[in-house]
Amino acid sequence: MLLPDGIPSHDTFSRVFSRLDPVAFSECLIKWVDSLQGDLHLYLGQLLVEEGTNEKTVMPKLIELLELSGAVVTVDAAHTNKSIARQLRGKNTDYVMTVRFSLHT
Repeated sequence: MLLPDGIPSHDTFSRVFSRLDPVAFSECLIKWVDSLQGDLHLYLGQLLVEEGTNEKTVMPKLIELLELSGAVVTVDAAHTNKSIARQLRGKNTDYVMTVRFSLHT
């Protein structure tokens, strides 16, 4: 794609996305991502993170929603904890968790 005037700015993207119907956009995005998955057997999901909370509060809900039996689930360091590991084991998954060590100097 040629962009003779350069890449659109953050403000331009914000204006475009603010005018889209969020439900219709979400449905289209899900269908598009589904079409890309093909034989890779990827499972992708998202949930709204309510104001005043963070992604840690919705991760257990997302795990519960997805059919993960037999899958390999990867999570970043923010979700590496015993509770998430137990929940994933309960869904009959294998999982890879990122471990972050804080070094004090």
